[in-house]
Amino acid sequence: MVHSMTGFGRGDGRGGVQVELRSVNHRYGEVVCRLPRELLGLEERLKEQVGRRLRRGRVELFLARPLAVGGGRLCVDTEGLKEAVGALRMVKEAAEVEGEIDLGLLLGFREFFTIQVGSVDEESVWLEIEPPLAEAIQQWDMARRREGAQLVVDLRHRLATLATLVAEVEGEAGGVREELGERVRARVAELGVEVEAGRLEQEVALLAMRADIQEEVIRLRAHLATFTAALEADGPVGRRLDFLCQEMVRETNTIGSKSSRLSITERVMRLKETIEQVREQVQNLE
Repeated sequence: MVHSMTGFGRGDGRGGVQVELRSVNHRYGEVVCRLPRELLGLEERLKEQVGRRLRRGRVELFLARPLAVGGGRLCVDTEGLKEAVGALRMVKEAAEVEGEIDLGLLLGFREFFTIQVGSVDEESVWLEIEPPLAEAIQQWDMARRREGAQLVVDLRHRLATLATLVAEVEGEAGGVREELGERVRARVAELGVEVEAGRLEQEVALLAMRADIQEEVIRLRAHLATFTAALEADGPVGRRLDFLCQEMVRETNTIGSKSSRLSITERVMRLKETIEQVREQVQNLE
């Protein structure tokens, strides 16, 4: 099943442990962990768990674990606080400000208050984290699947539009040889020159060959068929579909350069516009 690169999942565990996953589009697969300092030793293990479900996209993992679960000790920089109080008194006297320097004000100086956490048993902590992590991964993966399914529906609709336009282009190109022949004969008549019938037909045939778009039409249909089949495949398909979009643009540009018919030119513009819409959606696929 096709996955989107964007998704969200959350898991709640015992003791207030919370795990959140958020993913956005990215050219490669990347997992970034936002962890409490005391749990940095589990970063690689967390990345490995998420990476099993990831091929492309940037995932941010947020882990919240209340300090009470692991314990900690509040440390106060008393010397720094004394200096801060002295500085505040000087400012108070210089500015002739009334009022007292209370504890609430000093608590705002967070740099003087730190919590020292002792070593943690990573294996026991992992047992706490693993259930909410699994829940978050499952929700995140389901969200990517749902969005991927919606993108596939939209892409199928646009592919149908492209197939219709390709058929119209092919139909419009059907009488190009006759039209070119009429133009050449009219021009020869306008110039009042005599040209051998065989030579005239050779020139018409050469112009018709240069204007022939059948090969481009065949390749466009092949790309559409390959694109449609890829939407049914398992695993990441985003890069492959992006390449197919580039190839479809290439064939469409060639058709536009070969054709001088306004009706074909109009459809070429619509083809390019629709392919660009398809490509924008493909950028969201894993």
